[in-house]
Amino acid sequence: MGFWQTFAIVLCTAIFTWIGHAVVSVLQRRVEKDKALEAEKRAAYKQLLEVLFGIFKTVKKGGKDAIEQEIGEKFFELARDMTVYASDEVLRLFIRFKNQQQPENPIQVLKLFGELIIAIRKDLGHDQTTVSSKEVLSSFITDVDNLDI
Repeated sequence: MGFWQTFAIVLCTAIFTWIGHAVVSVLQRRVEKDKALEAEKRAAYKQLLEVLFGIFKTVKKGGKDAIEQEIGEKFFELARDMTVYASDEVLRLFIRFKNQQQPENPIQVLKLFGELIIAIRKDLGHDQTTVSSKEVLSSFITDVDNLDI
């Protein structure tokens, strides 16, 4: 084997090594970015769920009137993170839920809440989830079977 053949082999090996390293580096940065986004998304969803469950807990205890201003303020704060981190489906459901200021049909609001929870579950990796809004709601509403959801 001549000098030029050996040189070509070494050069090709070096080029392929450099390309492989560049590809791995790009993929690794993408994974790190996705992990950071996932952490932000989880934090935003956790905050949303804490607010929503807090609202339901307060309303269940009979404090509906006292909490209306607080709800508006909390939804305003949540909107920032939802707009940035939520998936399209979660964001659309969040907006629909938030805009239910004076719901004519509270059952519809509960159904929308269940759909929002399911969308969050899907966005966090439960892509194949088969639970219904009614099943989700049954985890914290005892008489959900009596509701037309």
